[in-house]
Amino acid sequence: MAQPIAVVWSSIVTIAIWIISGIRAAIITLICLMDPGGHLGLLKLFSWGDGGWAITTTVVLIFFPLLALLLAGLTVLGLWFIRRYFELRERKMMIACQHCGGQMHPAALECPACRQPNQQPRMVGWIGQPRPEPVTDLAAHRITLIKHRRCPSCATRLKKRAVQQACPACETVTFTDVAQVNSFLRVLDRQLPRTLLVSGLLGLVPIIGVVPAIIYYRLSLIASLQSYVPVGIGCFTNWVLRIVAIFLIGMQSIPGIGAFAIPALCLINYTVHRQIVAGQATSKIRATGSLAMPDGKTVAS
Repeated sequence: MAQPIAVVWSSIVTIAIWIISGIRAAIITLICLMDPGGHLGLLKLFSWGDGGWAITTTVVLIFFPLLALLLAGLTVLGLWFIRRYFELRERKMMIACQHCGGQMHPAALECPACRQPNQQPRMVGWIGQPRPEPVTDLAAHRITLIKHRRCPSCATRLKKRAVQQACPACETVTFTDVAQVNSFLRVLDRQLPRTLLVSGLLGLVPIIGVVPAIIYYRLSLIASLQSYVPVGIGCFTNWVLRIVAIFLIGMQSIPGIGAFAIPALCLINYTVHRQIVAGQATSKIRATGSLAMPDGKTVAS
């Protein structure tokens, strides 16, 4: 999350410098019209102030990178503490299996130790935390767990950034058949219109609305896909998308265009990551030639 925020802040600084330069040029033009011969000394007075501004700007440019590094470090540290807090909170909310007594997540469909069904699995929230509502649709709940980067069987957090990976607790494999991949993508497709609408409304607020808009669409949509993009492909993709983001964020400062710039950025990110996940999943399934078992394990076809 720190990367898009850094892009946003750098874009804001660039836009601010462009606006200040335009104001400076307009002031000089106005002074020249008011005092053509320089008899009032307005241009000289402005040049003194301009010189002081130049010195101030130089000092800011020297210390701004240090300030940016400090803010980036505090952001990463804050995100680490938030993640740590939810991990500790999740451990406290673990429940005991009624069959073997082992610990499992309240949203688990099965115990990771004995594989016995959880009699009362609970729904998961927008960041993967357990909710009090009971699960009514088991198939939909499995997709929701995958969406939150959790095992579709025991709800354990998945560690790797790969489409097909075995759960570290119960060894259930994700995306073992094309039907599961399509179900996962359809769930995200249904979220896309609402995400575009909300990000567009936030984008109507010049400059300030960029940060919450990007955070919103990344948490609600892109993060679910990005979790399954391999590191090598993800690194290259992020750099390409970063260049597109700088251009569109710059366009967002123009009144009215922000309502389309941020949704366009969201749609581009979603389309690219969706294609990567779909392609990776299909190629992995065809390469392994696996058939899905009821518990998510695979056997050779």
